[in-house]
Amino acid sequence: MKSIAFTINRSIHGSNIGIEGLNVILAAATIQNNIGIFFIGDGILQILNFKNSENIFSRNYPAYFLILVTYGIKKFYVCKKSLLDRDINIQKVFFIDVIVLDPNKMREKIDSYDLILNF
Repeated sequence: MKSIAFTINRSIHGSNIGIEGLNVILAAATIQNNIGIFFIGDGILQILNFKNSENIFSRNYPAYFLILVTYGIKKFYVCKKSLLDRDINIQKVFFIDVIVLDPNKMREKIDSYDLILNF
C-alpha cells in the first residue's frame, strides 16, 4: 500500500474542515498503517491543549486525535516556524507526542509520502 501524508493547516475553529479531516484520517487508518500527519500554519492549533472549549460553545474534537494512536499512527509532525510565528513555546506540551521540524525538513518528509491530502 502507498504511504499517505495528511497536512492540517487550518485553525480549529471557524469551519468543519478539522473534524472532516480527522474523519478521513480515521477511515484511512482502518486500511493503511503508513500515515503521517503534519500540522502546519494554523493547523498547529488543532493539537494545543485547549481547555474549556464549552466556553466558546464548541465540541472538543481535537482530543479525538488521541484515537489515532490506537489505530497505529505514531507519526505526528509540527512545523517549528509555525510555532514561532504564533509565539507558541516550542517546549509546549501537546496532548499527543509530536516531532518538531523546521520547514525544509518538513517539506522533505512530506515529499517522501506517495499521497498527500490537505485539510
